[in-house]
Parts: sequence; C-alpha cells; structure tokens
Amino acid sequence: MHRGHLVRLLGVVLAFAVLAAACGDDDGDSDASASETSATSAAGDAGTATTGSDTSVTTSGSDASTTTPGEAAGDLPPLQLGSIVSQTGIFAAVGAGILRGVEQAEATWNAEPSNRQIAITTCDDQSTPEGGLACYRQLAENSDAIVGPHLFPGYRAVKDLVATDGPVLMTGVPFSEPPAGSYIFQTQPNIDDIVDGQLAYAAEAELTRVASITSNDQPGNIGMDAVANLAGEHGVELVAQETLDPQAQNLSPQAESIAAAEPDVVISWTIGPALINVLRALDAAGVDAPVLMGSGSMSAPILTEAGEQTPPTLLFVASASFEPAAIDDADYRARVENFNDSFVERFDQAPDNNAYLAADAVFYVAEAGTSAESTDDLRDVLQSGEPIESILWGPYTYSGDDHVGSKGRDFEVLEWNLDTQTFTIVD
Repeated sequence: MHRGHLVRLLGVVLAFAVLAAACGDDDGDSDASASETSATSAAGDAGTATTGSDTSVTTSGSDASTTTPGEAAGDLPPLQLGSIVSQTGIFAAVGAGILRGVEQAEATWNAEPSNRQIAITTCDDQSTPEGGLACYRQLAENSDAIVGPHLFPGYRAVKDLVATDGPVLMTGVPFSEPPAGSYIFQTQPNIDDIVDGQLAYAAEAELTRVASITSNDQPGNIGMDAVANLAGEHGVELVAQETLDPQAQNLSPQAESIAAAEPDVVISWTIGPALINVLRALDAAGVDAPVLMGSGSMSAPILTEAGEQTPPTLLFVASASFEPAAIDDADYRARVENFNDSFVERFDQAPDNNAYLAADAVFYVAEAGTSAESTDDLRDVLQSGEPIESILWGPYTYSGDDHVGSKGRDFEVLEWNLDTQTFTIVD
C-alpha cells in the first residue's frame, strides 16, 4: 500500500484469513474502463465475481490453509500488489503470457507457508496509454508495489507520476530509463545490451552480413541505432536497414530490399501482430537467413500464429530458463523446473518470455517485501545492492543510482520450435 498505508491497516487485515481487494473507477478521468482481476493464489478456490457498469472485479482466496497469511513472515499482512497487463487491444496476445506469469508467480510464492503472502489485483490497460494511466490511478493508493506495465504504451503514461509519487513499480520495458532513487525498477537488460548479445552471436557463428528490420517506434528505433552503432565492434557488415510502421500490412518493399542485400542474418526488433507481418513478409520475399530477435519477441501465441510462413530459423537472445536441463547451478535449475512444471500443469503450455518476465517482477517485489512495512522500505531493500534471485536474469542487483540494475547470468541464444511450441538453446 502506498507509503505508510500498510501499517495503518495491519489490525484490519489480521482480522481476516484472506484479503480480497477491488479497485473502483478513476473519477471519470479516463474512459479506458479497465477490467480488473485478482490473480488466484496457491491452492486458492475460485471467488465471487461482482460486475459493475465499467469494471469487472474477481476476488480469490482459500480457507483450506491453517496458516494465516503473514504469520510466518513476522506477522505482517499480505503484500498488496497491483498488476497492469494488456489483456485486450493490439497487445492482447502478449498480455496473455504476462498475465499467466503473474498468476503462476503468485501461486508459486504463496505455496511456501514461510513466505509473507502476496495478494495481486490485475487491471487491463487495453494496450493504450490512457488505459495504463487509468489502471495506475486505480491501483496506486492501495498497493505496496505495482508490477507492469511491461509494454511501452502503458509505461510511458505512468512513468513521470510513479517516479516521484510511487508506489514501487517493476517494469520489463527494456529502455525504461528509471531515474536514480525513483520508485521505478527495470527487470531486464536494456535493448543495447540485448543487441550486443545478438551481434556477438552473429560474429561467433560467422554470420557476418547483417540486415535489420525494426518498427519505427521508440523501442524499434533504439534497436535500429544499436545495430548500427555496435556492428563495427563485432566485425560484422551492416548490409541493409529497414523500418516499418507497426500498423502497416504490406511490408513487401522492406522485405524485398533485405532479400536483395543477401544477408547472413536478419535482426528484427518489433513485437505483437507486427512481428507476424515481418516474418511472413521476409518469407514471401525468399529470405532464408536466420532471423535473430530480442527476448520481447518470444511470445508463443504470436509465433504460433505466424506458423510456417516464416524464415526457417527463428533465434532469440534470452536466458537458459527455457531449457533448464542445461543449467549447472542446482538451486537455480530446481527453481526454474518447479516454476515450469507448475506452469505447464496449470496452463497446459510452456512459459514464454513474457510469462517469465512478469513472474520475475512479482518475485523481486515479494522477496524484497518480506519485512517491508511501507513502499519506501520496499524501495530501500531493492536498491540496497543485495542480489535478488529470479527465473530469467537473477541474481539481479540494483543500487540507489542504478535502477536498471545488472543481471547475474549470461545470454543464451535459443531457437523456436513450432512443432512443440518451445525454445531450445542453440549449440
């Protein structure tokens, strides 16, 4: 809850075994009519749904546990987390993976009785800046921390407010530029770092003729510039660079230009439906070079929809979480396998990068909030420099001056397997 609000409600919360939180409308400031859901806790039974004119709120809880939330964590009440997810609109397919990650992270964390329990309320930003702002205003006052928005439109709308006013916000936007000492923390490497990993792989694999195709929005432009600026450092030749409007349907000119350049590898930087159009256009133009993408493009629903109408090899820069058998660290491997197994059992599919990224945001906050009594306490723990474990990139470390942080694991290059809808490490 915002700043000292958590302490003021301590007596009230301990009177209940389960706290169900619901958010109201935002005083008419936005017509985004954000749809909210409370993610199901571990072993939680389905709750009751109450539907109003603009919002749908679902609460969940369980009376099966004999442990009152908070008893094993210093008698503190459950940590209240708001979650901003694009459940509808253009990024709905990406948001579906994010929501699954949030729900599984809550279940995984709360399954351990010694953990301070968490309760999550999720709000749909409808893939728009207006929706992101509406969700933030609905969630901020009653949340110890907010996870998301993990996509740029919603994040852009809330950045300036949350930076100074809080509560703590964890975002997977890989160019969030959180101010030092602010309430914002980034949960994955910057685009420049990921592009550097892409080019390092290209050079090592002797794919020395590089082309890029990127969306003409902020993340795409950052990716385009990073490819241009870093290619020389890796001894590769940049043979073509094309940009696209994410709303455009005909990308034949860009794809044909890339095909004419005869690249050894194509670097793509875009997400959502635009990624499908890019891959299909490259395939139609006869591009058979591998397409190398950032982790943000690792959306199983999007790649499945693209189907076989893509270049034959789709590669991504991410971590070994997608193939835990390759992880040497036994504790890390066990943590990833536990999460993956529970995820598959719950959703009948393997987690994609969006699920991992969203889960990590929850795990970071839950771990840091073990004894926090205010959002300022939570921020202090996060920026203390103490490593925080995760599924993707941990042990992740932040400082007061650096809220982008640093990851504790190397990049891996993974290949998409359409037949199994999984990602495997490239040898």
